[in-house]
Amino acid sequence: MKIYLDESGNLGGLGSRVSEEDPYFVLAALVAREEIPIRRCIRKIRQTLPKKYKVKSELKFNESDDPSKRRILECVAKNQ
Repeated sequence: MKIYLDESGNLGGLGSRVSEEDPYFVLAALVAREEIPIRRCIRKIRQTLPKKYKVKSELKFNESDDPSKRRILECVAKNQ
C-alpha cells in the first residue's frame, strides 16, 4: 500500500495575510493498493506532454491543461 498526500493553496491567514486570489487550503490523499499502476499512469501521460513538462521533476496539476488533468484522474480511478 502506498499513500500519496499533497496540499495546495494557503493556510487561510494563519501566520500570513489571506489571499483573495486563493482563499482555500486543500489537502488531498490517494491510498493506492498497488504503486506500480499509478506510476505507469503518470509515466504514460508524461510521455505525451510537451517537452517543457517532461523536464520537470513534478507535474503541477494547476499548470496542466484540462485534457491532461482528465487523463490523469481517469487513469488513476481505473487502476484503483
